[in-house]
Amino acid sequence: MRSTEVTGDESTREQPAPTHLMLAFGIGTLVGIGVAMTWLPERRRRRGLPRYLARRYHRARGASGAALSDLRGAGREMISDFTHELAANVEAAREQLTETTRDHLKGLRKLRRERRKLLR
Repeated sequence: MRSTEVTGDESTREQPAPTHLMLAFGIGTLVGIGVAMTWLPERRRRRGLPRYLARRYHRARGASGAALSDLRGAGREMISDFTHELAANVEAAREQLTETTRDHLKGLRKLRRERRKLLR
């Protein structure tokens, strides 16, 4: 592990690397949990902790299920909106193509009439 050196006007000192801080935080957390466990009576530790963990697990699982359901609903809504927008864009393109084709055909008919007049 490396430390970074910080120089100041008056002195030079070493700052701990971020990995040292994370390691210290992790060790402090484990020590804190161990101390808290020693404060609980032995029978409560045996009975209460598994029950507590099971409740937390079921709450977390229920919350994740609700979040997944919300996500599915949002996805369906987004797909529905996209489908409606796509249909509107296709319809607009179809109308423009029809209009362009009509204009083109009008121009062709006009040219045919002029050609017939010239050939007569």
